[in-house]
Amino acid sequence: MFQRIRHALGIKFKRRLTRWQAWFERNERIIIPFALFGGFVFDFLTLTRIDQLYENIVLFGYLALAATGITFVHFYESWTYHRLVQENGFIDRALGYLHAPTPFIIQFAFGALFSGFSVFYMRSGAFTASWPWFLVLGGLMVGNEFFRKQYIRLSFQVGVLFFALFSYAIFSVPMLVGTIGWWVFLLSGVLSLLAIFGFMYFLRSIIPTRFNQSKNGLIATVISVFAIVNVFYFTNILPPIPLSLKDISVYHQVIRSDGAGYIVEGEPRPWYDFFTFSQTHHVTDNGDAYVFSSVFAPTGLETQIVHHWRYYDDAVAKWVDRGSISFTVVGGRDGGFRGYSRKSGITPGGWRVDVETSNGQLIGRIRFDVVRVSEAPERESRVIR
Repeated sequence: MFQRIRHALGIKFKRRLTRWQAWFERNERIIIPFALFGGFVFDFLTLTRIDQLYENIVLFGYLALAATGITFVHFYESWTYHRLVQENGFIDRALGYLHAPTPFIIQFAFGALFSGFSVFYMRSGAFTASWPWFLVLGGLMVGNEFFRKQYIRLSFQVGVLFFALFSYAIFSVPMLVGTIGWWVFLLSGVLSLLAIFGFMYFLRSIIPTRFNQSKNGLIATVISVFAIVNVFYFTNILPPIPLSLKDISVYHQVIRSDGAGYIVEGEPRPWYDFFTFSQTHHVTDNGDAYVFSSVFAPTGLETQIVHHWRYYDDAVAKWVDRGSISFTVVGGRDGGFRGYSRKSGITPGGWRVDVETSNGQLIGRIRFDVVRVSEAPERESRVIR
């Protein structure tokens, strides 16, 4: 009698599990985009400062969720699972129901990670220099919807996980050591490699057969991702995260006030000035230009940034170096660390000032056209605190 009941319950469970899995397969075209869009909106609204505990808990939680999902999917489909668990009907049923949505959970975690990275990286680097990196992040985030078949491949999953780990380490390690630079980037890469190889060793211990079948692909994928990210960094395509440009503008005068703020004098700007690619700076003979910037850095981080002045020479049709000034940025201020540089007796024409790290990574830039006039332009003063 007991055997009959057990057999009937087993058949009933398998039918329910089949319907559960079929429902996910029928609705995956709706579920995946919704999960992806939901993750991006959630991150955009909630992730603010890169050095806050909440933001790091969220991102680390997504990494842990993705790693756990990868482990569970392949363990469930392995011979080890069937040997250890399948004899226990209750656990087998519970894990069976959990297995069906796990690939979607993995995709949601990756989508949320890459949308979160996109939010922070877009705030950090200038699009004109870092667009290939944004294209990679955007492709991974949006392409997440179309990688359904690839998500069953262990090497693909581990490769995406390693890219996410490396991307997270690039901005979390500088916050731990308190500075940025090439050696900090290399340290981020080494720690990421140690983490992913530790994860691969763990997989090998619980799913040895499947791991050995994918071993060569796993190693090749990890090495390829590591090489690509290094190329992006050393060609200054990778944004200089965790630094980000909060504000930049050109003025006629900048004075440090006693109240720890700055008094700036500039020309009135129309409301649509925000949507223009460059500003216009009117000067009389021997006029000056001040470029004032605010660069955000996480609490505890200290590094050098550079204002690099360039002039567009029509004769040679290219930007020509016109000097630079560097100063130290100290992190922790919501509005960013403020600083300015000055160009005396500026000549008419096209100018730009690139805000860069000490090794040339572009944080942001401003372009403006200098126009000589006979009378001093109208100015307005304000205090930036």
